[in-house]
Amino acid sequence: MKKIENPGFRIIKTLPSTLGTVDFHIVMYEKLDFSDDEVWKGVNESEIAEEIYESGEYKGFYVIHSSTTRGEDINTLDDSEKLFCFNRINCDSILSYHCLATRSDETGFKLRIGFHEMHPEMSLPKIINDWNSMANISNGFQEIKINKDTFFELYQKQVEIWKKQITRCIKHS
Repeated sequence: MKKIENPGFRIIKTLPSTLGTVDFHIVMYEKLDFSDDEVWKGVNESEIAEEIYESGEYKGFYVIHSSTTRGEDINTLDDSEKLFCFNRINCDSILSYHCLATRSDETGFKLRIGFHEMHPEMSLPKIINDWNSMANISNGFQEIKINKDTFFELYQKQVEIWKKQITRCIKHS
């Protein structure tokens, strides 16, 4: 089973469907697997997003948060929703994650087994406890191995970077 020691994060999106829906996913990956920036230039974001929507994992990318705009054309969205679309992030919903697991049977099929909103006032031990509890909901499933302390430390730093980017955009609009 894949063990992630140095998680990196990236926001990817699927292309709008005929209904105008846009899906945004925060994916986690092992930094050492993608150390060369050239690798990212050939990444098909839509393909990755579609695959992780189905299975929670695609070629080393694990989805930890997904958001979907309403099924309307982007031009009908209000300003706050457009801000989310154009910046690929939403300050209010960023602090959440998908728990991921892998079947321990012969299929080895990966899937998401839970979703939980994390709030800034939650303490790290409580967040980790919730992660552990949700990852063990179903018998026959095994949690993806990850250094949780490292994950939350780096993820929270990344969240702050994204929030600053959003703030700059709001000031300039």
